[in-house]
Amino acid sequence: MTQNMTDQSEAPGTIAEMKEAVGSLFMLWSRVEADLVKALAELSGPPKADTPHGIGRTLAAWKALHEDIAGRGTDHLEVVCALHGHLAGALRVRNAIAHGLESYGIAGSDGSGEAYFQCRLKDAPEVITLRHLKACLSRLAGARMHISRLTYAALHPGERGLQSLYDDVTDLMRRHED
Repeated sequence: MTQNMTDQSEAPGTIAEMKEAVGSLFMLWSRVEADLVKALAELSGPPKADTPHGIGRTLAAWKALHEDIAGRGTDHLEVVCALHGHLAGALRVRNAIAHGLESYGIAGSDGSGEAYFQCRLKDAPEVITLRHLKACLSRLAGARMHISRLTYAALHPGERGLQSLYDDVTDLMRRHED
């Protein structure tokens, strides 16, 4: 039996798969944001009235708190900055889809190409493919574990084995790069 590649429901990288990946992205971001809020509370105490709202502000506050605790130039801070970069990239993808989706489709006139979203934020056009979206999900899923591990490291700066933790986090992030 031959596959009809013009039928988008059976084409590689279908719109249905994109929708599923977007749902996963938003669900995963809700968990990452909760992890960041939990880390902020562990590092600085219970949330205050001026606790940042919004994922971007929460992510920035998390990084700033690590900078205050760890000091600049430490291995800890290097890993925090790398993770922050991964999260900021994933947040950019999330925001492009949430706030700048213009169109979607399947690349290739015969429908045999990959599904994509055409987005625009701040007059910067961006095409997000299913492959790109899945890579973003992979990085984001790994980041959840790293948030709690780096929080632990910040709270226990003299503990043995932290360099191994930093090396492990760095290695895992490298595996999830595009």
